[in-house]
Amino acid sequence: MTALVAVVAIVFGSVAPAAANAAENRTVVGSGEGAVLLEPTKAQKAEAIKRLEQARQLDPAGFANRLELIQGSKELREYLSSDSRFDSGLQQQFLAASMPTDVLESLVSLTDSGYLTLELADGPNKTKVAKLIKAEPSMIGGGKGSMGMKPMFPQCPSAWAALWAWWGTNSAFCGAMGFFGPMAALGCSAAVAIAGSVIDFNRGCR
Repeated sequence: MTALVAVVAIVFGSVAPAAANAAENRTVVGSGEGAVLLEPTKAQKAEAIKRLEQARQLDPAGFANRLELIQGSKELREYLSSDSRFDSGLQQQFLAASMPTDVLESLVSLTDSGYLTLELADGPNKTKVAKLIKAEPSMIGGGKGSMGMKPMFPQCPSAWAALWAWWGTNSAFCGAMGFFGPMAALGCSAAVAIAGSVIDFNRGCR
């Protein structure tokens, strides 16, 4: 709860100036195919580092715990280091500063299980596009001709509810913390860009 309060305090306290800055030169631009990653200006990078330090100071124990969670996830580590223009260690810190612990645990659960895949692909004009991909329905068990097949992944994992709730709330504050790179695509810009897929993924869950 402390971690969530700390993150929310930073977001609400900084959303106005950051929103104005983001409108001039956003570092993550949503598209129908994902989120295009743009390199930040010197001023944007300095502001992001400042907000990172604020987050770390507000909740040092929670920050350290979240950073450990990220470093323990092969999928998140690989994704956050997938664009050589951005420092992977800094990307890990951005993620630790922006997501509440329970939401980060949900993301780790969903990516480590293969339920969600994070990837970076080449986009137009030498850009990099971050994508969030849901697992295709597949079945396991039962053997050939058996009626005992079951879904490989749970259809409505509890982790998904926490992650989607955070995305839904965070979408009102795109760019509020000023972070950039692959991590920024895990925030609202990517969620908005793939909203149709995300909502479909969650449809029918009660």
